[in-house]
Amino acid sequence: MYKRILNLLTLLLLVGQGALAQITECKGIVRSADNKEPIAGALVVISGTTHGAITDIDGRFYIRNIPAKGSPKLTISYLGYKTTEVRIEPYREIELPVENQMVGEIVVVAYGKSSKGALTGAVAQIQSEQIESRPVSDALSALEGNVAGVMMYNGSGLPSSGPTILIRGYGSVNGTNAPIYVIDGIINDINMIADINPADIESISVLKDAASCALYGNKASNGVILINTKKGKTQKISLNLSMNQGIYVRGINSYQTTDANQYMESAWKWLRNGLMSDKAPLDEKAANTAASSTLISDYLLTNIYNKANDKLFDESGHLVADAQILDGYKDDLDWRDALERTGYRQEYSLNGGAARERGNYFFSAGYLNEKGYLTTTDFERYTARFSANLTPVQWLKAGVSLGASHQKIHYADSETTGDSNPSRVSLFMLPIYPVHQHNSDGSYTLDTNGNHIYDNGTGTRARWSGTNLIQENELNTYEIDRNTLDLRGYATVKFLKDFSFTIKGNMNWADYTTTRTYNPVIGRYASVTGALMQTGYGYNESTVMEQLSWMRRFDKHHVEILLDHENYSWKRDYDYLFKQDASMSESTNISNYLTTVKSIGYKDTYKTESYLGSVKYSYDMKYNAEFSFRRDGSSRFTPGNRWGNFWSVGANWIVTNERLFSDWQWLDLLKVRASYGEVGNDASAGLYAYKELYYADPDADVPSYYLFQNAASDLKWETSKSFNIGMDFRFFNRWNLSLDYYDKRNGDLIFNVLQPSSFGGDVTVAKNIGTISNSGFELVTDVDAYCSKDWTVNLGLNLTVQKNKVTKLPDENKEGLDVRMNNSVIYRITEGKSRYEFFLPTYVGVDRMDGQSLYVMDLDTYKIVEADGSVIGNLDGTTVAAVNSSTKHTNYKLINGEYYATDITYAKSEYHGSALPKFFGSFNPTIKYKSLTLSGIFTFSLGAKVYDHTYKELMTAGTAYTNFHKDILKSWNTVPEGMSEDAPDRIDANGTPQINKTNGDYNNAVSSRWLVSGDYLCLKNISLSYRLPDTWVKPLNLNEVSIGGTVENLLTVTARKGLNPQLEYSGVVGYNTSTLTIPRIFSLRVNIKL
Repeated sequence: MYKRILNLLTLLLLVGQGALAQITECKGIVRSADNKEPIAGALVVISGTTHGAITDIDGRFYIRNIPAKGSPKLTISYLGYKTTEVRIEPYREIELPVENQMVGEIVVVAYGKSSKGALTGAVAQIQSEQIESRPVSDALSALEGNVAGVMMYNGSGLPSSGPTILIRGYGSVNGTNAPIYVIDGIINDINMIADINPADIESISVLKDAASCALYGNKASNGVILINTKKGKTQKISLNLSMNQGIYVRGINSYQTTDANQYMESAWKWLRNGLMSDKAPLDEKAANTAASSTLISDYLLTNIYNKANDKLFDESGHLVADAQILDGYKDDLDWRDALERTGYRQEYSLNGGAARERGNYFFSAGYLNEKGYLTTTDFERYTARFSANLTPVQWLKAGVSLGASHQKIHYADSETTGDSNPSRVSLFMLPIYPVHQHNSDGSYTLDTNGNHIYDNGTGTRARWSGTNLIQENELNTYEIDRNTLDLRGYATVKFLKDFSFTIKGNMNWADYTTTRTYNPVIGRYASVTGALMQTGYGYNESTVMEQLSWMRRFDKHHVEILLDHENYSWKRDYDYLFKQDASMSESTNISNYLTTVKSIGYKDTYKTESYLGSVKYSYDMKYNAEFSFRRDGSSRFTPGNRWGNFWSVGANWIVTNERLFSDWQWLDLLKVRASYGEVGNDASAGLYAYKELYYADPDADVPSYYLFQNAASDLKWETSKSFNIGMDFRFFNRWNLSLDYYDKRNGDLIFNVLQPSSFGGDVTVAKNIGTISNSGFELVTDVDAYCSKDWTVNLGLNLTVQKNKVTKLPDENKEGLDVRMNNSVIYRITEGKSRYEFFLPTYVGVDRMDGQSLYVMDLDTYKIVEADGSVIGNLDGTTVAAVNSSTKHTNYKLINGEYYATDITYAKSEYHGSALPKFFGSFNPTIKYKSLTLSGIFTFSLGAKVYDHTYKELMTAGTAYTNFHKDILKSWNTVPEGMSEDAPDRIDANGTPQINKTNGDYNNAVSSRWLVSGDYLCLKNISLSYRLPDTWVKPLNLNEVSIGGTVENLLTVTARKGLNPQLEYSGVVGYNTSTLTIPRIFSLRVNIKL
């Protein structure tokens, strides 16, 4: 018996040895153990020999002619990874452990992937884990707080709204400053990132310097964002399910406004003071009486109190002691409460895939439904994606992917005279105006069905008469339907051992329809029984790429060469329809509207062609260099200027790989890198900037065409020249530190220059005549402050110090280019200043003798003729009259020997700082205990100014009948005791001027008074997650289960309650914009992996 067993074991051993001897070829794939990404350029050799191969761009290797008597093992090595030995088998999937994260991590770069160690430029990357922990509909929002040098502005805060992103400052004055987006290697112009389910994204890379961006040449001057979607990775079939549930509320409290009682007493002062300052002024007693008797009857129109109109105030303008708001009104005065709600958010994602020796596949489906904190605002999205990659033979690889999405978005909308945003109207609505109609005793007026009747304001409101934003928000619709389809395919042929040829292409379609309907009952279009406006965009985008690459490692040298040719085509169909006269009040179908008011449509096209190449060289894992060149042609320019040449060069030195540093145990990494490059931008030029353009304007039914743009035959590309130098460190195997200095100069900026009047009308021509620069420092660091078997405490910080400066303007704008809003100059773009430099009349303070606002007098432009005939100011300037002959308002004052303007017409405008921050960044702590992780992201910004127009409107007691900010209660009332005409402290720099109906617009004019610090600190995200123990999960046949909770925008600290500095990158808050703000989202999630 024992002899038979011994013979059987001997036979099995001999068979095993024979099988091993028969292995003459080995192939497989090398991945990073950290994120399962393929590693390109890894060296795979038979242990103890130089016989082997290097992995291709997909991490694959193929070793032929394995000696029969050689080592039975493979040795795999790559920069930043631990050298690993594995047994030789016909097919191996090998995972290399990361030895140094700052060197070995694989990042997605232009036209491929690279280890961090080989990078010569400035590239940052976030992984899927960082994206999935954020409850956002747009994956780009996850960049905030995770990438240095990237400024993000959050927009309206409505569901579906994505952020505005700026990479290393403003690269254009008149054109776009947005980066380009590249999805799986192909530039994407028409798909919003919100079309993509964040759960489908593997990583997002941000290319910040020219060396990293140059291969994208014609559109890369503002940086590049690369999105890499997920693919099947493991041999085992995987299936992942994630579920998120949460609530959606206002993230920043509103401005502090007056309540009904405070408003009424302030309104009394507003009228009384105005009557005393009018062209025919009343004395104080008469003004008091007139204010008490006419405030409601002649101005406010509605009385919600238990007292008669003329019995509501005492002689001092205070509400009489027993004045009370009638019970029926008390719960009907808060318009914002009627407009807002607690929203709800739910998201589900299902994806799966697998990888085999000859291919991989990945599929996903997602559903998102967000109901915003503003009623009738919501966002619903369906997404699906499938990709497959096949390697039927060793020399051929091909793949295809298909992605689709459907989105439906609803916005709040109402048409009200002067303001069309309900959130804005609800803020400014007087706190004495009810939402519904009321009887004289305060009780609700009811219709025949017993329902409350909305108050349309006719005869009851001094502003927004004939409207009701709550009712209109219910009856009107504002809907966006968006459908996208993205088809991609490629095929790669390998030949002559180290060569590969790839042809790649995509077709992308998007339909975008916006439909707005206005009810026939109330509002702007009630007189025409309702209206419908529909705007349709149809986009088609295609790219074809042919790539030839060569990669070779010999001895200590590694070389990669890429040659590429691309054709890009973009088409847009536009249609607009405006109809009115609805036949049925409840139908919103196009056919329901009988009269077509306007119907237009047009088509646009845009094409580019590109040739590019790059060379990368590495020696001994110490020295890395790369050079790239791209030649682009754009249809936006004349044939003579159509082509632009863009290039970059970069190098790095991994100092710690030198033998000299091998004994420096405390220094794990020291890498020095530098790069320079030039990239282009054609987006600032119109689609047809080089052509003469006319617009049609029929005159008496006779077709007429008018020139509005001259041909710009000399127009050429905007060009960005960028220099970057950086250093990367790792100390004590726990502290990472990266430092970068950059200088980016964008030249040949395109301006639309107004032509002489002889051209007829407002005719412009585009010219290259401007330069703007951005320079700064970036610091990124993190340290494992505490580590033990079970605990890890990591503290991270990124900080950007940035300076923006316009260095060249057109000759006709050398004195500055004024930027106006509502006919008031807010900025002046001038050489030596930033793009958003505030240029405003300088506010001095309040005259304590009469409560008037004072401004610096512009005596460089105007002159004052004194009583004795002497002239103060510009002798050739315009004489300023002491009193405005029309309004009888005083134009200036002489106080303690100094002239001050009381009308900004004669005030001196000066520079008052920039809307751009001097410092911004984030602090990122993470605490891990076994399978429990708590992380946070704190974002901050310092040094910016904000022009708070919303606050200005709330403080401007003119004739707009707007609610007041509570600061109005601090307004000047009377001459302080002991104050005199020549008192040294007569001017109160921090005072609030008198509330005054007549002088309100003078006292609260556009000036530096409304500038406030734009500094903020935001607890952007706090996340707690827990991975359930395997002993709980495995018996359920599950691979992994994790649960977690996240809060987005938990806390924001700003200079003023209600102020949202993150709303507009221009630094102006409230100029014809929404008063909406970022949402606070509480979310719970469950992730299950099968």
